Amino acid sequence: MFRRFLTIFLGAALLAAFQRPSAAASLDQLSKDVETLKKENEDLKERVKTIEVKDEEDSYSEKKRVNISGYADVEYDYSSVSSNPDHFRVRHLSLFFSQDVQKQWKLFSELEFEDAPLYNSTTTQGQILLEQMYIQYKPSAEFEVSAGRVLTPAGLWLIYHYPPYVETQQRPLHIRKIFPQYSDGLEVRRSFALGQSMLDVQAYVTNGTGNPGVNDADSTKGIGVRLNLSADLQKGKLEVGASYLSPDDTTHIYQNSYGLHLKATSGPLRLQSEYAARQSMNPNFANAYWDTGFYVQGAFDIKKWTLVARWDQYNGDGIYNGDGTLNLTNPVISDHRVYTAAVNYHLFHNVLTRFELHRHEFANPSQPNYYLGIASVILSLGDL
Repeated sequence: MFRRFLTIFLGAALLAAFQRPSAAASLDQLSKDVETLKKENEDLKERVKTIEVKDEEDSYSEKKRVNISGYADVEYDYSSVSSNPDHFRVRHLSLFFSQDVQKQWKLFSELEFEDAPLYNSTTTQGQILLEQMYIQYKPSAEFEVSAGRVLTPAGLWLIYHYPPYVETQQRPLHIRKIFPQYSDGLEVRRSFALGQSMLDVQAYVTNGTGNPGVNDADSTKGIGVRLNLSADLQKGKLEVGASYLSPDDTTHIYQNSYGLHLKATSGPLRLQSEYAARQSMNPNFANAYWDTGFYVQGAFDIKKWTLVARWDQYNGDGIYNGDGTLNLTNPVISDHRVYTAAVNYHLFHNVLTRFELHRHEFANPSQPNYYLGIASVILSLGDL
């Protein structure tokens, strides 16, 4: 009995030994598996490297392309002045061209066609304007240097004036009068973090006001600065700032321009206001003259609708000649006010319709008061 039991036990042990792989065989298989994984890992690394190189090439190729964007708008204008009949107005076609030439270098230009101009030997109408053209060096998000023609860094509307982003086709009265529309020169911008707020400082040197382009060459350069402090609030955002510019114009009338601005947002409500004043002095006359401008505007968003109201005042219409130059020989300072109501409807994110009504009132009795109504359609092209 014992011998039979021992025989069965030894047989079972031998059978188990033959069925179990040796330790050497297990190690050999493990080594093969590791080599396979290594090869797959190397292949994966090569694939990732190839994808990264292609992405970098595609990104560089994309940056080499010239980006074209802009906006266009068409109006129908109604005026209560009999000498200004109702009419359609092909107001703007503005094209922006920009390119990241290198990592820290950028070219930007804006070509504006206003009122569908036609130029030939006998006819001049509308306006073709190179509103901006600058070469920019931007080593970081907080610092940049721009050389060329820039929108004069002053206030709010003068900089952010594009029809898709403002609430009315008509700009406030003092805009482009007290501070020039654009400046040819050198601009430096630096941003500073102040706790939860951000301070932007823009300093610039310019040829000053006067003739545009090659004739805008003044012996005395203008110096300007714009400060803007922005803070994120619990339920919105607040911006306050100040601007200053001291240019000579090409008729050698010395000017000092000052400005204050405020912008506040809270949910669907937006409030925007600017005040500007300019001291103008002709060296041939003892007196200096001031012209001032102020507006306050409120806007309220209701889904795709935006309701707008604005009160606007400019004091100084009479200091201009018929050609737009300053008249300090015999100026007539007159008060001009405009009351505005407007409705904006956003058909799409880049298609906007707008209806606005302006009531113009003058302190000078020789100038009749009048209404101006405007209906318009505005399109955005690309990324403004």
